[in-house]
Amino acid sequence: TAFTLSQSLVAGGMSGLTELDLSYNMLGVERTEGDALLYPVAISIGQVVRSSARTLKLLKLSHNSLRCSDLETMLRLLAPTALTTLDLGGNALCDQGADALVGLLGEYPHLRHLSLRDTKLTDACMPALVCHFETLESIDIAFNSFSPSAATLIAERLKTNSVLTSLDVSFNSLGHSGIEALEEALPILSAVSGGGWEAGRRVVTLKSEGNSQFIRFGSRQTAAASRSHAPEF
Repeated sequence: TAFTLSQSLVAGGMSGLTELDLSYNMLGVERTEGDALLYPVAISIGQVVRSSARTLKLLKLSHNSLRCSDLETMLRLLAPTALTTLDLGGNALCDQGADALVGLLGEYPHLRHLSLRDTKLTDACMPALVCHFETLESIDIAFNSFSPSAATLIAERLKTNSVLTSLDVSFNSLGHSGIEALEEALPILSAVSGGGWEAGRRVVTLKSEGNSQFIRFGSRQTAAASRSHAPEF
């Protein structure tokens, strides 16, 4: 179980970790009414991660039923780390959770890859969240509820991002205008899987299918087709 795992990690003195994948567990699922499983499971795991603060580079917490309070507690337990990759996809963080995340991202100066895929985010969180996009190499915000106005904010911020190679905005509600704003902001769009650099020029992979402005989950033809397949974390 997740609880047994956390006990084993602590007992084993797992310091010096570089990667930790806890995806598809139940860190945020209620054990009993009013008692979240986050305690003491995630707290114990947080202690392990904290002991690896100078070495941990990849942390996957996707699909754990984490809520806003869970996320804030978990990330505060981690303390400043050397994280380069953080995957929170598939958790119902909502805008409140995104706001909590924004307050903590400053503690991860080396973060380069962020996944907030399918976390129930809307335009309300984007003005604060987008401030942290300038130094990211890959951003996954697919399967949320962002509109063309959010795309405009992202496009403006990405004009000053000189390292981005992958952006996944699939299955939002960006519409034609939102996708066009992103395309104009990105230096070079590529059909090459993975993006990266090509002949000394930066190549950005943009994945944008499923962005009809008015129909998000319908079966009609989407407003923007995928430019390539963005790499998974």
